[in-house]
Amino acid sequence: MLRGEMSPLRKYVCDQAFARLDADRKGYINVSQLRAAYDPSLRTEYLSGSCAVDHLFQEDLNAGFDGSQRMDAITRDDFRTYWATRGATIDDDKVFGLLVFSTFGKTTKRRDGGYRVGWA
Repeated sequence: MLRGEMSPLRKYVCDQAFARLDADRKGYINVSQLRAAYDPSLRTEYLSGSCAVDHLFQEDLNAGFDGSQRMDAITRDDFRTYWATRGATIDDDKVFGLLVFSTFGKTTKRRDGGYRVGWA
């Protein structure tokens, strides 16, 4: 898939998400940290009960990582590349940000019926 350079806003969103996942500031994260933060609660497959969380997590990993990355040491650049791949078909930066923070950040329902997504 061909893709251009990510916009500054997309880079910022990716960097913010990565920083929150890299709580110990080692400069890398691992697949266990991604799995702990993974939230499929807005995915229709999850809501319908047709797919298990682990299946959806693996599907999302495969959508952005090509298998050449070390899954025990995912750097900020690896994370950006992952999201550049995942977001290549998303035109709107706000929708991209929603995808990032709703995928690797817990989603909670608000009293007004809306959702608080990820770390927003």
